[in-house]
Amino acid sequence: MTGAEILNLSLPAKYVFRSGVSRIDAPDAIVRLAEKSDSEAAALLLSSTEMLEPEFQDWPVELAASLAKNPSLDMPRWREVKGISGWDLSRGFGKVFGIPPCAYRARARTRQAWRAIRTTDTALATIAAMISRRGRCACAVRRVLVQETNE
Repeated sequence: MTGAEILNLSLPAKYVFRSGVSRIDAPDAIVRLAEKSDSEAAALLLSSTEMLEPEFQDWPVELAASLAKNPSLDMPRWREVKGISGWDLSRGFGKVFGIPPCAYRARARTRQAWRAIRTTDTALATIAAMISRRGRCACAVRRVLVQETNE
C-alpha cells in the first residue's frame, strides 16, 4: 500500500495539543490502541509526540503559525523584521489563507478563549481580559458556540 492513512482521534478537553510539526516514534501502537480506546490512544499520542521546529516554505505560513502560537504577536514588528510592507503582508496572507491576517488573529484568539472556557474554571470576563479585544472576544466566542451547536 502507498500513500498516507489518517487516523482522527478526538481529544478530550483535558488534553492540550500544541499545533505544529512533530514526530511520533510508534504510530502503529497508537492505531492499535485506538481500536480499543480513543482516550488511551490520545494519551499515548500526546505523551509520545516530539515537537519539531518547522521549516517554513513561505512567510504567510510562518505568520499563520506564529499567530496560532501567539495571537498577541506584534505584527508590525514581525513584518519589519521580515522586511515586508503592510500592504504586501495583508495581500499576500489573504491570497494564501483567504482572509486578512487580522481576521486570522481574531480566530486564533477565539480558539484560545474557547480552549480556556472548556479546560479551566476561569471566569469569562477574566478570559476575555487575558485574550484582549474584550468586546470582540465575546462576539467571536458566541459565533463559535452557535456554529458548533448548528453542526
